[in-house]
Amino acid sequence: MQTTNVVILGTNQLWTAPELLRDEAAAFVGTQRGDVYSFAIILHEIFFHTAPYGLPSTPAEEIVNKVWAGDPLFRPQVGRSFCIKHKRRSRTFVPDERRP
Repeated sequence: MQTTNVVILGTNQLWTAPELLRDEAAAFVGTQRGDVYSFAIILHEIFFHTAPYGLPSTPAEEIVNKVWAGDPLFRPQVGRSFCIKHKRRSRTFVPDERRP
């Protein structure tokens, strides 16, 4: 039953942590750790200007089902220098120098 719900709600579930996809009661309430997972997905979108998980041609339902099942997905290798550079570009006082 849970798998069916995941497939139906695929697009809305792209930011949901795997443990919350597996437990509908917890997903309704949410958790702080689940929020951290969701935040990481959002940061990925911002840094790489891409869809969640960086898989724009993969249907949302397929991605969510893989997350639900615990299958490993694409994880970009992001170095410390990349993060520092983009953090600095984001907080500059010159608006035109900020990355959109």
